[in-house]
Amino acid sequence: DSCKLFVKNLHPHVSHSELFQTFKPFGYIYSAKVNIDEQIKVSKGTGLVIFANPDDVTNAISALIGHELKGQKI
Repeated sequence: DSCKLFVKNLHPHVSHSELFQTFKPFGYIYSAKVNIDEQIKVSKGTGLVIFANPDDVTNAISALIGHELKGQKI
């Protein structure tokens, strides 16, 4: 789906809210979720952001190339 943005290399302590706030400036977001390993309750280091508009995905990618979140480039 062209409105979905897979994010990798997330710091283990990045929250759903921090992920949402990072991508919020680029458009309306339906969902921003950090993928959690349910067995050990730790972040897998990836997340998924779902925008309302595919153009917002493109804008976010362009603006956040090399962006650091909690000291790690995403």
